[in-house]
Amino acid sequence: MNIYGTKQIRNVVLLGHGGAGKTTVAEALAYLTGVTKRMGKVADGNTISDYDKEEIKRQFSISTTMVPIEYEGAEGKIKINLLDTPGYFDFVGEVEEALSFCDRVIRELPPEISAYAYFTKGRILIRRYDERAIELIYQAIENNSNLIQNGLDEIGYFCCLIGNRAELERYRKMADELMQKNEDEYRQLGILTPSDQLEREELPDGKLDTILSYIHSVDENQIQHIWLVRKILPTGMASSVFIVQFKKECPPDQQEEIYQKLFCYLDTLDDRCYSLILYDKLMCKNFKKVKGSCVC
Repeated sequence: MNIYGTKQIRNVVLLGHGGAGKTTVAEALAYLTGVTKRMGKVADGNTISDYDKEEIKRQFSISTTMVPIEYEGAEGKIKINLLDTPGYFDFVGEVEEALSFCDRVIRELPPEISAYAYFTKGRILIRRYDERAIELIYQAIENNSNLIQNGLDEIGYFCCLIGNRAELERYRKMADELMQKNEDEYRQLGILTPSDQLEREELPDGKLDTILSYIHSVDENQIQHIWLVRKILPTGMASSVFIVQFKKECPPDQQEEIYQKLFCYLDTLDDRCYSLILYDKLMCKNFKKVKGSCVC
């Protein structure tokens, strides 16, 4: 391997819960960059980062392993130190050591992405009774609304655990503000405006067919067109938005009845956030510009 200066070195920590695929990602990157000539598997016990006998036996990472790879970037060759961390909290010390390398990198990531790193580090510090955890988790949930519920649970638990009454009051006030913010964001997902960031939605295999099949089973042949787009808020929250256009001859009361059935059905789907909007109530039709948005 070549000799690199500090400006050519990147330290990248792979974070996630146990079984998320961190070791597999490290193995794939090592294979693609030519570090190894074959793609190992955790189940086979032949990955380059999980080489300890216990790791091979248990099929999960116990310690943090560094996997150095070389990559030809825009400014020439760089060296990337991949830090494959354990996913189970029994080994949080290993994760904390790896994170100490990457504080600067975390701060340079987009807020909605760095939030997960701050949240993970905050949870680690909570289990060490370190009050710095509170600010880290507050920062995480302010940057990514998907972490609000879990983040507030962690902070509330920690405040009760250490008996910090002042912080508990602050937590309650912050909880109310963040929950209100979360409600406002969900409300925004249910409307479309000219400034919205819209893109083509790709549902998992068979999911769209299942949803359309239900729609046609209750629409009584009164729906003329259906569009599907993905709306993304600046905070990172996103929704799969269905826009439904009824035939002109369909009475308003029948439209409302069908709409309520579809709304209730989408609300029961827990794989992602769905929104349902009536075409005739939209002032902005920018969703039509999204290629492949018309699904029926």
